[in-house]
Amino acid sequence: METYERDHLPQVAQFVATQEEDRSAPAYQWIDLMYQQVLDRFGSLVPDDLKNDSKKLDAVLEIARQARVKDLNAQGRFESYQFLARQNLKIYITTDFSNLLASALTLEGKTPRVALCPWNSAIEDQTAADDIDSFTPTEKAPLVYHLFGRYDFPESLVIAEDDYFDFLIGVTRNKQLIPAYVLKVLVSTSLLFFGFQLDEWNFRIFYRAIMNQEGGGNRQGTAGIGVQVDQENDDIGDPDSARRYLEAYFKQTAFINLYWGRTEEFIQELSTRLPMKP
Repeated sequence: METYERDHLPQVAQFVATQEEDRSAPAYQWIDLMYQQVLDRFGSLVPDDLKNDSKKLDAVLEIARQARVKDLNAQGRFESYQFLARQNLKIYITTDFSNLLASALTLEGKTPRVALCPWNSAIEDQTAADDIDSFTPTEKAPLVYHLFGRYDFPESLVIAEDDYFDFLIGVTRNKQLIPAYVLKVLVSTSLLFFGFQLDEWNFRIFYRAIMNQEGGGNRQGTAGIGVQVDQENDDIGDPDSARRYLEAYFKQTAFINLYWGRTEEFIQELSTRLPMKP
């Protein structure tokens, strides 16, 4: 592989799937890797019954998140999932594989409904009885909609290049894959992109999925979106040129506003402007 491709998960995952002749292999290997890395960093906090089982990844991640919550709160700062959970929102659309957002919402006294986008046949079979289309999200019972899958269902992960292409083709051809009320908020309400990197596939495919929906390219009447761009990122060779290019690129949609700073800085600034739950 080219040097620049070796740090890009979709390309590496595609390579693994091809070498293993197993399309699901990258998802299982990624889960094992994430599990081991969290244990390496937070193993002293993890009880024995959660060790040696990568199926417990979500539980181990939540332990790590709670350690970060404690540390940041002691500094008068918010942890990202904690911050999001304290907003009075009805719908959260996420490309995160973990269950951390739903866990944070539960800790804030809410009862989230978690759902998967059925972008492949395995997910369709698994979620056929969910009846998510008839669900009415509220601030106390919000929807957490996983576009790209969840760790507890490895076959649902959008992780390799082919997965991203299949996802985009699927949601473009079949508008019924995503509940109508979720599509409506994507194309007609104010959105906030939070924690994405603009050059990563999850953002690029999510963005194109919105633009490919009916009305997605005409959002002039909606409020802007904050997308965080870290100008100190070593991958950006010329920050000034990058700023001009990105602003010109997203100007065409009239609904993307870039925040020039790290996600952590964005959280702190946003927390001073939005009403927070006590």
